[in-house]
Amino acid sequence: MNSLFGLSMNTIMIVLVILLALSVSISLLVFLRNRIIFMIGLRNIPRRVAQTVLIVIGLMLSTVIITATSVADTSVTATATVTVVTATTPTVTSVSPNTTALGGLFQDIYITGTNFISTENVYVNEAPLASTFVTDVSSSVIRARIPDFILAAPPQSNKLVIKVSEQSGTRQTCADASLCEVTVMAVRPGVAGPSPDSIPQGTAGVLSFNVDGGFFGIPVYLRIKKILK
Repeated sequence: MNSLFGLSMNTIMIVLVILLALSVSISLLVFLRNRIIFMIGLRNIPRRVAQTVLIVIGLMLSTVIITATSVADTSVTATATVTVVTATTPTVTSVSPNTTALGGLFQDIYITGTNFISTENVYVNEAPLASTFVTDVSSSVIRARIPDFILAAPPQSNKLVIKVSEQSGTRQTCADASLCEVTVMAVRPGVAGPSPDSIPQGTAGVLSFNVDGGFFGIPVYLRIKKILK
């Protein structure tokens, strides 16, 4: 490997060496100027030998172990483990489901493939989905949510093409393009009722009201039938 994220490995090495030297210098400065603070920082090593060894081994295995200690009782701790992996180009196998309703509130889709990580980007017709719509990421499955504003006004083809990429990588789709397409299909609208649901007879002027329901899509056609009571 000669580069990482577009940077030369030599450049990365020089930067890391400088950061290491800076960290060691700060530690020595703290030791010389305030030994009490320095000893407070070191006292957890003999007190928690097992955790110290675990952290060192974890760092060697590209694992970050985060430990939180209660202020009220230092014997109460909680530990979380984060595994650091090398980002590689993802591959996309399929998207499920392949159909959704026009004008729906949202549609969850499941993207299957390989080499997925939590920082992957998901695109719908080349437009990136907000990170809040991308959840439940594993190495082989991404759960993404297509929001209502996309379902309300799909392209003329009624096809939503799904792609995945690294943070700054090339966008990947299925080898068989049809497996990464979601077709938006028109369905019968569901009407819950108008609001307000009554208008005084003889009311002058233009009166606006809302029609509650779903699967309306764009454009929406409304037929009003006059019924006098």
